[in-house]
Amino acid sequence: MQLDRNTDYPTSNEGHQPIDFPEYHSTSAKRITVLGGVTDENIVYTRTGDDDDVSDERYMTDTDDDNDSMDEDDDDKDHEKLCIVVIQDDEGNSQNVGYLLKRVLKTAIYGRVRYALVVRKRQTENAATPADAPVAWDVTGERCAVKEMSWTVIRELRCRCEEDPVKEVKAMQLIQRHHQQTNPNRTIGEAMIGSKVMPSRDILDDGDYLYSVMPFCDGGEFFDYLFNEDDGNAMIIGENEARRYFLQILEGIETMQNAGVTHRDMSLENLMIHDHNCLVIDMGMALRIPYENVADIDGEIPPNERGERFLVAPQGRCGKIRYMSPEIFRNRRPFDGHAVDLWAVGVILFMMVTGIPPWDRPSAVDARFLHICRRALLEQICVNWGLDLSRPLMDLLQRMFYENPTERLSLEQIRAHSWTNGEA
Repeated sequence: MQLDRNTDYPTSNEGHQPIDFPEYHSTSAKRITVLGGVTDENIVYTRTGDDDDVSDERYMTDTDDDNDSMDEDDDDKDHEKLCIVVIQDDEGNSQNVGYLLKRVLKTAIYGRVRYALVVRKRQTENAATPADAPVAWDVTGERCAVKEMSWTVIRELRCRCEEDPVKEVKAMQLIQRHHQQTNPNRTIGEAMIGSKVMPSRDILDDGDYLYSVMPFCDGGEFFDYLFNEDDGNAMIIGENEARRYFLQILEGIETMQNAGVTHRDMSLENLMIHDHNCLVIDMGMALRIPYENVADIDGEIPPNERGERFLVAPQGRCGKIRYMSPEIFRNRRPFDGHAVDLWAVGVILFMMVTGIPPWDRPSAVDARFLHICRRALLEQICVNWGLDLSRPLMDLLQRMFYENPTERLSLEQIRAHSWTNGEA
């Protein structure tokens, strides 16, 4: 296969505005406080009825004592109370299933990501049960991660930040819907592993918070897998292990490309590990790539029927600077959504096998960028740095790091490279 230029690059130099994402679909929900004083980890109780205003503080629990207890936050007392986000029907009646929000996994611009467990309301048919008896909820072992986003913060910051939580929800649902069309009858877990992109289990809205419910990943962030937060040391992984993760990341890229989406913030921090699988997360900066067939509003047209893919008009700098492509950093000319994501994947691969970033910023003022990307001296730089990389791997990285995006490898070309397919 020809590897001296990008065979997938759009033919027109004209930039077009991104296509709008379809509107997202959410389910009404209600936040209900859990009553305290119960030590059984397999059951929790809430007040009878849907009123969340628990005035008797003897029944409120500030933390729970197991390893899933959430962090304290003096700035938001509501978050100190264990609570259930209960799904409601169209008439506002609470259903028999919800999510028990527990410890904080990560803070975010618009809120928090919480560890959660699925709970199901226990059915009681005993006529002798008092009308004001607490409602019992059975805690299942089904784990989730819930991104809990404040509508107040969203309205305040959404227009001032590149990261858009509403657009993230729209992108997740579009990608998931497109994947389901080509891979029907899959469970959420199967869709996650098959697509290598984090799916949405539920999108809930209680008027105060927007909740994005996702499967829980047992391996955490890929960044934390490679870098020790305590001492700052990096774990360098061998080329065979790196190839395995690299191929999985490329599957995620393919899923997004097939859905007509560019991520624009690919990084080690936006990859999760679950059951030895690497998954793409965090679509807050994603855009819908413009195509000749602009009627593709709902994502129903297959990729081979969309017509020519167009470049995207400059949208401003976004993403983490070490992963940012030079065309995004300059923000002067139209860019190809496919090319900017693959550039970042190249940086990810380099960091996997070396433990260091190739440069600090994608600009000729950075000498490492100048030598690697403009002068094509990656192999010489690796030798000078004492990096023990195979020649096929260095060749692949060089071809992914050309400053001119028309000279970089496409997804198909990267997969055909001898290092990627294991021929080296």
